[in-house]
Amino acid sequence: MSLIRIEDIAHVTFAAQDLDQMERFIIAFGLKPDRRSPDLLFAAGAGSSPVLHVTEKGEARFVAVGVRAESLADLEKLAAAEGVAVEDLASSGDAWPGGGKVVRLTDPDGHGVEVVAGQTPPFAGQGMCAGIRDATNLAWKLAAVLKGQAGEALLDTYETERRPHVRSVIDLALMMGRTVCILDPAAAAQRDAAMLAQRAAAPPDAPGQGNSMTPLGGPAVLAGSPGAGELFIQPWNGDQKWDDVAGDGAWLITREAADPAPGISVFRLGDPGLAAFAGDFSTWLGKRGADSVLVRPDRHVFGTGPAAQLIRAWTSALS
Repeated sequence: MSLIRIEDIAHVTFAAQDLDQMERFIIAFGLKPDRRSPDLLFAAGAGSSPVLHVTEKGEARFVAVGVRAESLADLEKLAAAEGVAVEDLASSGDAWPGGGKVVRLTDPDGHGVEVVAGQTPPFAGQGMCAGIRDATNLAWKLAAVLKGQAGEALLDTYETERRPHVRSVIDLALMMGRTVCILDPAAAAQRDAAMLAQRAAAPPDAPGQGNSMTPLGGPAVLAGSPGAGELFIQPWNGDQKWDDVAGDGAWLITREAADPAPGISVFRLGDPGLAAFAGDFSTWLGKRGADSVLVRPDRHVFGTGPAAQLIRAWTSALS
């Protein structure tokens, strides 16, 4: 019985004494150099893999074949069974395009096997965005715990929130890669017809359209309330962003009168200072049938509903 599931071949790794010569070769071979350091050369192909060919500086030889595990959980299971470490490809000295993690093994003939997972394909522009969301998700929780505003259990929500969200981003990037990399004219025509039919059947502003990322779940969002876990909107007034007006911390944006609450900035739609953004917020609330929304410091929606109820639920979630 297999220990884990392998999706596909991910990349091949060679060593070469002259990286300049290897770069000329892979360009002539139809690959695209992506990133280079004094000791490493990465190249991508026309598909959805962020890395297809890796060259290390050294005596010319075949180094390893890379295979893609189905999930990071499979990678961790493999590492535990083999007694080896899971290495981070995004934070190493020579960070790999697409990031991800790797378990390095050796086959019976002495060749390397690099099992990777969690890589972000080079579509949708979400690799760095996912990293920023990771940092933002953890930063406000650490700050709240260190300031005594939340219990340490809040930190346990980091992985349970971020893993499904990042998985949805990776799936989105893979889907975009499969969509744009179709080379057969007949298959491309079928794709175009299907996409046009889908757009005609569901306008971009219809519910469920325009955002395929999985909303956050768990104890740090108000489950069951419309919009909970979504990324909140970012309205602009000329060249001014709402973030810059509202500042850091949690926000309560409401149609109701609401008392001040510790750690929450309260913004009422009728206030003159909110006039330039009120229309966007009113539309957002109206689509969710709510009078108030509480937005977390990482700009995900905690929940919607009556203002007083949101404040109580937020206080409880942090305790």
